[in-house]
Amino acid sequence: FTAYGYIVMFANDIGNIVEDASKLVKYSKDNELRMLNDEESSRRNLLEEQENKVKLSSEGLIIEKGFTANVSHSDRPDSWYYIPEKLILKKGQIIELAGENETGKSRLNRLLKELIPDTILYDTNTAISNKLSENFMDGGRIDFQLIKRLAHGIGISGRIPDTEEEFQSVRLSKQLNSADLQRLIALQIVYFAIREHEANPEKMQLIILDEILANISEQNAKTVLGFVADTLSNLGACTLIVSHTHKETVREYVSQTWYMRNDGDKITIVCK
Repeated sequence: FTAYGYIVMFANDIGNIVEDASKLVKYSKDNELRMLNDEESSRRNLLEEQENKVKLSSEGLIIEKGFTANVSHSDRPDSWYYIPEKLILKKGQIIELAGENETGKSRLNRLLKELIPDTILYDTNTAISNKLSENFMDGGRIDFQLIKRLAHGIGISGRIPDTEEEFQSVRLSKQLNSADLQRLIALQIVYFAIREHEANPEKMQLIILDEILANISEQNAKTVLGFVADTLSNLGACTLIVSHTHKETVREYVSQTWYMRNDGDKITIVCK
């Protein structure tokens, strides 16, 4: 009887544990869904609040005086961006976004992409397909001759096969090192910017280059940035660049700097 009693008690305990676990899973899912809904609601509110203060027009990218955005996160609660003056990134211009670490440069870039959906944003988390040709698919036929021309300008012509048939079979994991991959992504950005310009010559483009020179040597950085900067300027694109490396090289190609200063809870962005 005692053994039977222990079995019954054990079964009841297991049942309670399963029930509690089910409730916990349901709570977690409900809570996760609530948080996702809250995040989406906050994003919509932000877009509605700031939609008239950040825009891409025939003049370029304009961020109106007094623009604010709550960028709080776990490491920086109650943190705000604040822009005390009107900032303009003109058509064909390249501007550096600078500031100390943890001032939210990359977060600002992602925010601008949210506010201007057509923005081309490259950051160090940009995914790239292992099959080379897949990185240049845009719903139409790949312009192989354009890729070859851009590869020559950016300094990786030797990494691109001579024929389109060979190009279609290249696997990046076997062909390119990290520095070449970085240059390939730079090529990819320019490729899509050119294709978009050819399809819609009147359309303004905002292109954000976040750490595009990482893993690239000083000599190659000059080649890459020089070619990218000249090409995007000729397209009339508005280009923002963030780089913690090769800063002297970067400043050879930018016309001004937007500097982010951390004032505690407030991150102020000013033109220098």
